[in-house]
Amino acid sequence: MATISHTFGTFTLIRLSGTQKFLFLLRSDYKDRNPLHRDIVWWGLDIWEQIEASVLREMSEEIGITTTSDQCNLTPLGTRSRRTKADHTRRSTVLFYTAEIETEHIILSDEHTDYRRLTLDEAMELELRQDVVDEAIRLFRK
Repeated sequence: MATISHTFGTFTLIRLSGTQKFLFLLRSDYKDRNPLHRDIVWWGLDIWEQIEASVLREMSEEIGITTTSDQCNLTPLGTRSRRTKADHTRRSTVLFYTAEIETEHIILSDEHTDYRRLTLDEAMELELRQDVVDEAIRLFRK
């Protein structure tokens, strides 16, 4: 019997407060998974890390925004769980969130090279985007 590994992660759709615009990042070309694709803030959970703490840490690390879950109105959108390898030896569970930020001053980590402020419709027109972007938008619109 094969061993099944299980990973957990979070994806956060960041909305610019008072607007219909959201933040979409461009992954650096050196990234192994989906280089040069449009992306949203995400991370795998570190062992023993609280879920909301992971989301807030990644917002700080990836876009330079330090906030609390109350300040950014951190809200769960839903989950997705699926097998991620053809031989079914890996399962991935992803938790989707939305957050609002007041500032437009973004400081990118080296994981991303650019960002755009787009409506959800504009984001869906992007050619190179990760499938999680589509899923986050679908859950937000629900």
